[in-house]
Amino acid sequence: MDLYHGINMGLDIEAAQLTTENAEELAKTCNGLIVEEINPFDDSERRLGINVPTEQGNKRLSVGSYLVHYADFFFVWKEDEFLRHWEKK
Repeated sequence: MDLYHGINMGLDIEAAQLTTENAEELAKTCNGLIVEEINPFDDSERRLGINVPTEQGNKRLSVGSYLVHYADFFFVWKEDEFLRHWEKK
């Protein structure tokens, strides 16, 4: 995981973008479960995801989204939202 700094916040966090190459590592990091996501409109289109245990229950981390670690908690951020709020240190 890499360090990021909040653009309009004084916070530093650790985060990593989910790829097919780092899925096992991120699942171990957050004690998550790797799952297969199936497109409901085309069941031949499949990709991996991770069910991430958070304080708000399980959240789905999809390829391209970011896993954020802050203060012993994990969060899931969609790529566009993450890039609007955080910059790499």
